[in-house]
Parts: sequence; structure tokens; C-alpha cells
Amino acid sequence: AKFAPERPAIWLGLRTAAATAIPLLIARWIDPVAASWAPLAGFIVALVDKGGAYRSRAAIMTSVAIGGLIAVLLGSLIAGHGILTAIVVAAGLTLCALAQAFGPSMVSVGNTIAIQLLVAASLPCTPAEAVQRTIGFAAGAGFAMVLGLIVWPVRVYKPGRRAVSAVFSALAQHARLLASDLGAEDWRPRAVTRHRGLRDQIEVARVVLAATRRGRRGETGRGERLLALIQLADQSFGIISGLEESLDAGTTV
Repeated sequence: AKFAPERPAIWLGLRTAAATAIPLLIARWIDPVAASWAPLAGFIVALVDKGGAYRSRAAIMTSVAIGGLIAVLLGSLIAGHGILTAIVVAAGLTLCALAQAFGPSMVSVGNTIAIQLLVAASLPCTPAEAVQRTIGFAAGAGFAMVLGLIVWPVRVYKPGRRAVSAVFSALAQHARLLASDLGAEDWRPRAVTRHRGLRDQIEVARVVLAATRRGRRGETGRGERLLALIQLADQSFGIISGLEESLDAGTTV
């Protein structure tokens, strides 16, 4: 066991639970077939939301909702047809596996759609039940999208952004103090005493960012940009330290 600055994504888990539980609560008042697919749709659509930019989150959730809807309808219609079912499922799973060619963010989309196709195709049903499955899935997916994008947007990368912002604020404050202390005789010892705090903030930001990005293969753009900012802050700190040494050498001579 160890103390670490990262925290579990509690709000993200609670939102996923809400997207699943609320359709379960209203299941008694809707068709039983639709009621069995609405919570599943809410769960998978809420689960693929890994945070990041609003546009990318909306695109991923919409892709899963539309693709899952088509997969459920197609899988329900071809379920129990022997060779036809096997051929359609094999072709669909192959297409979903190729979704990773469109970038890391599409990996979870392809996997989720493939699971829906496989589950629907393994449960034979009547055409009327297939329609009810589709309606239930559409209702659950739509509810999860409204919950995740409008009512309860969870910003997973907020701790990382705050940590990076704190680093740049500390660097700016250090630069301002350095400029104001240059006329004093003890400006160099004052500057050196602030180095430890700056280095600690940079390392804490790295740890927080690493914990935030861990396991989020579908959302790498925001994490990569924050990582680049951390590297830039580290280089800036090195440049400022070198400038301090140059100024100190110049004043000594």
C-alpha cells in the first residue's frame, strides 16, 4: 500500500451506474423485451465515454449508439438461421475488428458493437421482438447520451489539467520573483530554495497525468497534449535554472 495523488473516477462510475439503473427502475412499465435491452444500452454507451474533448466524446458515444442499434437489429433478424447467422456474425465481427484502423479511439467502439451483434445473434426471436429490442436499445442509448453529454458531463482529465496549470503558475511566479530579487545580494539563495518546490510540482503533475491516462487507450489526444505541456514545463525550468547560473556567474565576475 502507498499514498498516491491520483483518485478513482467515482463520478464516472456513478454516472455509468445511473445510466444502467434508471432504465431498470422503469422496466416494469415498458415492454419486457425492450426493458431487457435498455439497461444494457445505457451501460455500454456510458462506459465508452472516457473523457476528453466534448466533440470526441459525442462522436464516440454516437458511433456506439448508432452502430449498436444496427447490430442489435441485424443480429436479432438473423438469429437462429444456422449458416446465415454464422456468416453474418463472422463478417460483422471482422468489420468491427478493422475499426482500429481509424485510430485508437475506435477500438472500444468496434469491440462494443461486435458484442451487441454477437449477443443479439445468439438469442433467436420473432420479428416483433426484434423491433422491441431495437426500441429498447435506442431508448437506453439515447438516455445515456443525454445524461453523459448534457445533464452529467464528467471531465476525467480535470485533475491532470489542474496539475499542469499549477506547474506553469509556479514557474511564472518563480520568474517574477527572480526578476524582482536580482538587485538584492542574496537573490541566488532565494531562487535556489524555490527549486525543490518547482521540481516536486512537476513530478506530482506527471504522476497525476499518468494515473489519469492509465487504461484509457480510446482517449489519447488530450493526454498526449498534457504530457507535452509537462515536458515543456520541465524544459522551461531547466532554461530558467541555466539563466540563473549565468546571471550569478556574471555578477560574481
